[in-house]
Amino acid sequence: MSVAGGTTNTNVRRLNTPMGTESYYQREMLNQWSTEVQLLLLCGRSSLDAEQIQRVRACVERDLDWERLIYLAGGHGLVSLLHKNLQLACPNEIPQPYREHLSAAAMKISARNLLLATELLGLLDLFEANGISVIPYKGPALAIQAYRNLRLRGFIDLDILIRRKDLDRVRDLIATLGYKPQIEITAAKQRAIFRSECDQVFTRRDGKIILEVHWAITPPFSPSHLTPISSSNAMSEWICLARTCACSRWRICF
Repeated sequence: MSVAGGTTNTNVRRLNTPMGTESYYQREMLNQWSTEVQLLLLCGRSSLDAEQIQRVRACVERDLDWERLIYLAGGHGLVSLLHKNLQLACPNEIPQPYREHLSAAAMKISARNLLLATELLGLLDLFEANGISVIPYKGPALAIQAYRNLRLRGFIDLDILIRRKDLDRVRDLIATLGYKPQIEITAAKQRAIFRSECDQVFTRRDGKIILEVHWAITPPFSPSHLTPISSSNAMSEWICLARTCACSRWRICF
């Protein structure tokens, strides 16, 4: 490999690679992993181009350990993406037991996501009707932002960010929907949590729906302590964006 001006040809190719495509360097790194990891990394994206489809097919044609592949996908939260991209690239090459398993798992994730997304919309309506500014993040919001498809990112709870001054009102409002603190605590401990933590967990439906109410991104003692947006206009813009994404995309994805 030649070197010109201290920069290798590999690095030149890497720097000149267009955004959104894989570089020579990335492909070389990928080839060092097991076939199962290579396939999972290839499928861990919202779409595949023609070259990536061929590489997925090449991985499937090898002596693939399907049980390990599915185990890894579950551990990394990539079951839905794996299912989607295998169905696109080589649906007939997936052994039937594993095809049925992936399909059932992806459907279960979709159903759970739809349940939580619907719950979130109801919460947003409740807070809006009572004049409380709330920002949804992680969960459905991140699924839409990252993949533009609610089904492709599994999540198990809902997260909302509020202003510290609204915590008591939020707690009272969600209680009307049946939410209770995950751990019952005294008023004194509640005040201590408010001072030392950044969130509190609530549940409803016998723990089937989990809501994390955040009044900061990180705890006060964190070196990078982050608090919610203080500007009313900025928060309103975030809420408007979140609701627009919800109304225009969540229904389409299902």
